[in-house]
Amino acid sequence: MVKIKTLLRLITYLCIAAAYASVAPYVAVAYSLSFGVLCAVAIARDHTGGLRLPRWLLNLVAVAVLVFSFSRISPDYLIEPILNASLILIGIKLLEDRKFRDYMQIYALCMFLLIGSSLISFSVIFVLYFCLLFAFSTASLMLLAYFSHEEDMTITRDNMVRIIQNAALICVISIPASGLFFLILPRTNYPLFTFLNQWAYAKSGFSDSVTLGDVAGIQEDRHVIFRAEMPKTDDGLLYWRGLELDAFNGTSWTSSSGGASLFEELRGKTVSQTIYMEPYGNKYLFALDKPVSLQVQLGRRVWRLASTAWFRKVEARLKYTALSAPTELLPEKTIERKRYLQLPADFSPRIRSLVENILKERPGDPAIALYDHVKFGQYQYSLDNLPFSKNPLESFLFSRKAGNCEYFASSLAVMLRMAGIPARLVGGYRGGYYNPAAGYYMVLQKNAHVWVEAYMDNRGWLRLDPTPHPLDTPSEVYGRSLYLKLSLMMDTFNYYWDKIVISYDFSQQIKLFKQVNALFEHPVFSLETGKETLIRYLPELAVVILLGGIAFGLLRPRRTAEARIIERFAAKMASLGYRKREAEGLEEFLGRIEDADVRRKAHLFVDEFQHLFYRDCTFDRERVAHLERKIDDI
Repeated sequence: MVKIKTLLRLITYLCIAAAYASVAPYVAVAYSLSFGVLCAVAIARDHTGGLRLPRWLLNLVAVAVLVFSFSRISPDYLIEPILNASLILIGIKLLEDRKFRDYMQIYALCMFLLIGSSLISFSVIFVLYFCLLFAFSTASLMLLAYFSHEEDMTITRDNMVRIIQNAALICVISIPASGLFFLILPRTNYPLFTFLNQWAYAKSGFSDSVTLGDVAGIQEDRHVIFRAEMPKTDDGLLYWRGLELDAFNGTSWTSSSGGASLFEELRGKTVSQTIYMEPYGNKYLFALDKPVSLQVQLGRRVWRLASTAWFRKVEARLKYTALSAPTELLPEKTIERKRYLQLPADFSPRIRSLVENILKERPGDPAIALYDHVKFGQYQYSLDNLPFSKNPLESFLFSRKAGNCEYFASSLAVMLRMAGIPARLVGGYRGGYYNPAAGYYMVLQKNAHVWVEAYMDNRGWLRLDPTPHPLDTPSEVYGRSLYLKLSLMMDTFNYYWDKIVISYDFSQQIKLFKQVNALFEHPVFSLETGKETLIRYLPELAVVILLGGIAFGLLRPRRTAEARIIERFAAKMASLGYRKREAEGLEEFLGRIEDADVRRKAHLFVDEFQHLFYRDCTFDRERVAHLERKIDDI
């Protein structure tokens, strides 16, 4: 036999625990500790029957808490003070002699906490907390009906199990019904409460400028910035472009254009991406380098962007599509040279002297010489103890010799400009982990990155990334990391939550209703069953299976002529002692070749290959044979 009062208290505490878990990340530490103390006192009092505080005193404390919390409300800090106050009110209610009304108030406050958590961050974990709170509160209300008649009533174990079963049955029926209401209730194309969702992007995020030392804060943040639905691609091509930076004042880079350009004139193989961007508090969208087009659809309206800059800050999850032509070289005939050679007046004679010495010691391509010095010199990648001084680049190049991507990229860009080579920084993200189960890349804030583009006369902008990268590519890390595999598996739920729930708007409702209507008007299935039906459709079934097998054989991925040529080139270079890394671009690989004659011949092959590849030329037998002869000549 179990007392109704004891069972009701237990399930009430479970309701409170589920509600607190939903808001725990957003509640101030002091309020969490105070709430924990109040709960501990309440549990002890329930167990021992200790001192009861007068209700008027508890009401006075509750009013004081409300006044203090509401006095802290501001446009940027609206929901959190209300959640803090609600949490303390629950703790105070637990100290009272709980009657029917008190329990109902506790359940209402718990539901209010859950709703408040969804206003700050409507993530997939909300479903878990909703189901738990719904189940516990349903069981509590059933017990409360008995409790209201007789507080000291006892029930048998069988009756207790029956109450729990009935509560579970109600949940099983009600939760799918809630999903149905989600599908059919009218929806707006614009979220009404995005101004409340400040917590999601209150931390470090991508900025309009790059100040030496600032990106380190992002590179220690493991939160997801976006997910890109696309085919798996070469790790060496995973540069996500967002912003071009061309103005340097000695310590920071800024953009004179606002956003990165789109390169509609690019031809060649393109990669389509559907990107789900997390709110992060800035206006830049990201796409695989080099972006050809960006398109955002909200409801029935479609925005075709002219650059990567969105017209407002991303303050809610945003879905958009991008088309990119992955290439290291961006053809461009003319540029504004003065703009990309700009440096502060009399900036760092010491660095200028270093540039002159490097170019004297290493004749040949000055861009490659400077690139080699920064990337393969005595410099180390580090996020700790970054160089801070009046001239941080001098500190990096001559004393500290350790820094993050900002220091490597800024040093190379400045040295290129001093050598008379136009250069700019590109800001975005580098890398990402591929989720093969759902077919998307997960890119984290810590993947924030800047790299350099140098203008090569008569060729265009060449990507040069001087930052030393880990020897292990994201694919290799994924292959041996059980933790990463589990993390990506769990992130699959977040991905489908964003894709199905967060992105569900009025236009998708209309599309769904049309599909359902078409299904009823023209059924694509038959309710006939039995042996005769199976025999009748057996030939059609056999034909479908046969055609499916043929289609699978025809559509199965095969190695292209381009891939075979690159493999042959890599094998040839490996036989000469130069092994190309998996994530390494061709131009970057050539920069590591020490033998001048081998590098010159390899350049001839690479230039010819890229000329054909990026102009979408067909790799016919004659061209393949020509490339193979160039490989044999190396």
